[in-house]
Amino acid sequence: MYRICHEDGEHKTVITNSSDYLVGMSGAIYENYGKSWSQPFWEQVYDSTVFVQWSTRIKTKNGTELYEGDIIQFPQGSIWFIERIGASFMRIGPGKWVESLYDGLDVEIIGNTFFGEPYA
Repeated sequence: MYRICHEDGEHKTVITNSSDYLVGMSGAIYENYGKSWSQPFWEQVYDSTVFVQWSTRIKTKNGTELYEGDIIQFPQGSIWFIERIGASFMRIGPGKWVESLYDGLDVEIIGNTFFGEPYA
């Protein structure tokens, strides 16, 4: 699972569950300019303002999936962000590896590094 982030001037958009985008095995992003999913015309996106944030496949206690770039807050108040390390590893902040976390994590997602500030 992934979400596509796109920045167009002052506007920032996060796209999830869209049939208009596809991420290849190499990590390249493709956009569908075809008439429909059954008649696709895929073209690689060569735009630095479009990028992928990968899912950790871990959910909060409320069932919200955590993604790369999410800013999370633990009940005791500490704030961390999820970052990608290499091709397949992620960690939270400067220390905890995502693999050591678990579904039902007692955290609140308060923002995302893509937007640069906590959610309203």
